[in-house]
Amino acid sequence: VTGSGGGIYQEGSTPNVDGDDGVVDNRGQGFTWAITGGGNQSLGFDFTPNASGELPKFAGGVLFGSVSAEAGLTLYQRILVYDANGIEMTGGLWRLEVPKLSSGVPEISVYRFAGIYYDEGISRIVFPDSGNVDHLTYGYAIPEPATDTMLLTGIGIALSRRRRKS
Repeated sequence: VTGSGGGIYQEGSTPNVDGDDGVVDNRGQGFTWAITGGGNQSLGFDFTPNASGELPKFAGGVLFGSVSAEAGLTLYQRILVYDANGIEMTGGLWRLEVPKLSSGVPEISVYRFAGIYYDEGISRIVFPDSGNVDHLTYGYAIPEPATDTMLLTGIGIALSRRRRKS
């Protein structure tokens, strides 16, 4: 995986999903991919094929951010997903409303995971409106057991139970 638009946040601490650094305190150092300066808030991650030549079939991450409930604003965070040919598949329409946070409520209560599954493989995921993303998650489909194997296992279990009763 190669990230663009930011880097591992090293200075001070930044919000993170608890447990990254072994301390449950909603703060972390060196564990969140973040924008460290002003300007463009877009974070992207490019995936390379595995040893079998496959791209990940699912990808996502934990989104941070909130808006004051008292402000009355409605903001959105978009997520762009690209197929194996580099074509953006969501048409820019996949967007999540930024949670409204009431005064005194900890921001950790509105962290949320957003992910997608695409059977043909995902080459890139971009969070264009997020200043930081934690727990980037990606992977490959887990193969289902063969039907014959499951049938034989079931017959074996049934026969072993039958023998015990005899």
